[in-house]
Amino acid sequence: MLLEWVLKRETHTVAKYLTYEKRRERWVFQMRIPPNVRTEFDGKTTIRRHIGNVSYDDAVARATLWSTELKELFCKIAHTQNASNRTKSATWSVVHFEFNDDIAQRLIATWRTTQARMVTMQIEALRGTSDHAWQELATRFHAHMTEAQDQMRQYDSGVVHAALRRLEREYAFRLSRSTTDLNRWAADFHFARVQFFSDCIKVLRQEMSINELAPRPTLQLPLADLWGTPVEQLTDTWVEHRSTDGIPINLKTLQKYAAIASDLSSVITRRAVESLQQADLIALKRKWALNGNGAGTINGKLQMLKTLLRPYLASDRISVLFDRCRVKAPRKRVARLPFTDSQLRRLIEAVNQSPQTRIADRVLIYMLLLLGTRVEEIYQLTAKDVETVEYGWIIRFADNAQTGQGDSELKNDESARRMPLLRGIFPEMDAWIDSHRSSEYLFPDGSANKYGKRGDAAGKRINGLVRKLFPDDRRLVLQSTRNTAGQVLRRGHVDPRIRQRFLGHADSSLHDKHYDPGALLDSDDFWSGSVAIACHLMRVMGVERLPWVDLHVHYNANIAQDRSDMLKESLWARTKKEAALDMQESEIESPAQLCLEPPPY
Repeated sequence: MLLEWVLKRETHTVAKYLTYEKRRERWVFQMRIPPNVRTEFDGKTTIRRHIGNVSYDDAVARATLWSTELKELFCKIAHTQNASNRTKSATWSVVHFEFNDDIAQRLIATWRTTQARMVTMQIEALRGTSDHAWQELATRFHAHMTEAQDQMRQYDSGVVHAALRRLEREYAFRLSRSTTDLNRWAADFHFARVQFFSDCIKVLRQEMSINELAPRPTLQLPLADLWGTPVEQLTDTWVEHRSTDGIPINLKTLQKYAAIASDLSSVITRRAVESLQQADLIALKRKWALNGNGAGTINGKLQMLKTLLRPYLASDRISVLFDRCRVKAPRKRVARLPFTDSQLRRLIEAVNQSPQTRIADRVLIYMLLLLGTRVEEIYQLTAKDVETVEYGWIIRFADNAQTGQGDSELKNDESARRMPLLRGIFPEMDAWIDSHRSSEYLFPDGSANKYGKRGDAAGKRINGLVRKLFPDDRRLVLQSTRNTAGQVLRRGHVDPRIRQRFLGHADSSLHDKHYDPGALLDSDDFWSGSVAIACHLMRVMGVERLPWVDLHVHYNANIAQDRSDMLKESLWARTKKEAALDMQESEIESPAQLCLEPPPY
């Protein structure tokens, strides 16, 4: 009894999809489309198929098959829509398109892709069924094509509006268009509908591949959800390329590239990177300008953006996009200035007399003045980098790749060098170095920031002090100590090559680079520069000269005297030679002696 009840209930359930038309003597299958998936069926409410004049049992079997297939199709569509809606509501932002000929064609291609996806699902559901089911599908396509032709002749605008609203809702975009634009597009859309259903019939006849129903992805709307590269992938690709080439990735640089990609994403939203237009770059420049970026910063960001886009856009297209987007640079900013003697004296006195200045900051300023180095180079020094010698210390600047230990990093390879640091000029610095020789770092109070820089906080503190001392000239900063060192070395007639390496700069001469590289210069070579700076600081502070300074000055004086004597001897020899030539010229008697006449043969 239970089995019979189940069979009757199943038959009753199927029977509600069956209708018998007495006039035409045929069974008709009819099933309502759930409201939430009707957009995928051009807004239709019912699916109607003719079964034909067959027995009741055959009609029930056919209706059972179709109802099962359609229910699975409805569930699949609903599941896809729910997942899509959740994604859109969470991450999608509305993209705005201006109507033009290109967007008009892309709209049709996107609509056709959506319809091709539905047709593919319907055809896949008929795999393994009878020929009659395939014939029914062909009949429906013929009916759709006839209906599309009628709507095309009647210029039905309702179908056009419905299709456009469905696309805007599904892909979360808005189209700015006028009534004239929409009317012009309607003719192309109606023709595309007729052509699409004609192609569907060709697919069923095996005259066309099912894969040809959908156009190429690049012909659709320029949305990263449909084709192309999302902006979020730009930074990942940049990191991947550098990692593949074995190039280290600086965290600060990575964050700059990520910020640029984020700004670009706010402009083109969900559009593909490949669809970038010059108007997007103009909007991006406007955004940066509103954020307070100057012309130089904007041009620098544009260069970084070009680096991000090179894997995805052709070089000629990048040139066309960016050539007209450069911002006219303002008047070149004056470089930072060196401290004058009075400014240097004022800085040293302020550092020594201010109770708010930390001892570590005072020692840091002393070392910056004597060595002309960068703040981070000093804050990375460890006990192993300080070697005690007779006149003071030899300070080694090297990164972890050169020493094989630690985590220090230099700005460039040329910054690696060994420099003399003289004792006796700043007693507080001498005591600090002696007492911290056993510490891991020479400045143990430094803590690395998110970029791994230990001296960042100290640099900001001392720059604040410099700003208070010299509020009327922003060209004077902590880094002016390097400019001061360079100026003192030049005025002290230190060899130009020593000056370059003293400040950690690369060789500028081809000969020096290949035959006598500056990396071979050691602390003995830098001795003249260190003494020149020490003498200058002692003169500024009014400190008595140290014994080794007098020896150095006497040594330099002897060298200068030797050079002067050599110059005098050279001039005297030249004078004697010219006098001898004059005497020989007066003794010449005839032109033949000068070989002015041709020799006899």
